Amino acid sequence: KWLFGLGSRYIKGGDLVCILFRCSVPVVLRKCGDDSLNLHYEFVGKCYIHGKMDGEVL
Repeated sequence: KWLFGLGSRYIKGGDLVCILFRCSVPVVLRKCGDDSLNLHYEFVGKCYIHGKMDGEVL
């Protein structure tokens, strides 16, 4: 299913759009480093996903 959204110009292919507990908007995270034992992500920015901004995914 395709969804329409808007986000930062810094978003790249492979970034993750996530809905985090207690966060009021979806965020974009990017995996950093290549250590498979310790997963670390950096915050890229907030985003807008049409139809998913009011808790519809929960």
